[in-house]
Amino acid sequence: MLKRKKRTDTQYDNTARFDGQIFGKLKVATWKVKGTAGKTEELQTELLKRKIDIAIITETKKKNKGSEDIGNYVMIYCGVPANQWASSGVATAIRKEWKHKIQDYTWISE
Repeated sequence: MLKRKKRTDTQYDNTARFDGQIFGKLKVATWKVKGTAGKTEELQTELLKRKIDIAIITETKKKNKGSEDIGNYVMIYCGVPANQWASSGVATAIRKEWKHKIQDYTWISE
């Protein structure tokens, strides 16, 4: 029988807190998509099915920087300059219910 460890203050309890309010569990995931072209519907479907609140998406192969709505999510992405072959790239997909909590963000290249 496994014994449950006593939780310490340094352990993360994955409960989302904003302004001192508790909103329940925040589900975060990572996904290596190998290109998002033509996959936004599949991306949204999988995120909804798995009840993901925030997803860090790698290898998007998107160009430039920006954001776009993909159904119930907003995707903030950073890729290579427009004049380069599409490769790598990262994005963060955030459920729209959490969108109003974003105060600021900065694009950082890979």
